[in-house]
Amino acid sequence: MKKSKRIRSRLDMEAIYEIIVSICPHVVQVFGFRPDDQEVMVEFSPYQGIKIITEDCVPADPLPDWFINEDQLIEVRNSAWLSALKLTLSENDHDADFLDKAKHFVLPTQGAEIQIIASGYTLKKVKIRQSK
Repeated sequence: MKKSKRIRSRLDMEAIYEIIVSICPHVVQVFGFRPDDQEVMVEFSPYQGIKIITEDCVPADPLPDWFINEDQLIEVRNSAWLSALKLTLSENDHDADFLDKAKHFVLPTQGAEIQIIASGYTLKKVKIRQSK
């Protein structure tokens, strides 16, 4: 099991900057730069929900159910949003179980926070900037 640590403050979160978000059927891709200038792409697939919240509207601390994993991605445990989606799904389709494996992820970025409900993700180092 991957190790994770509790986030005690928003200062614990590394922001990704200069982001590009691509939303396609079943896949969300976020391209950007980490604080160490590493160029990365995080792909969430399949996804069931996405929210982009400006930093002015992001709730303040504390973050009791937020944990950061070894890839520096935040996972919200006991997510109210995920619970609400599961309830709605069960009302619409009693046999559907695809949200059973889903997790609530958060990507802090400069100026906004991207929240995604997805079954999994892949983190890749990529080349965004072209060499001169």
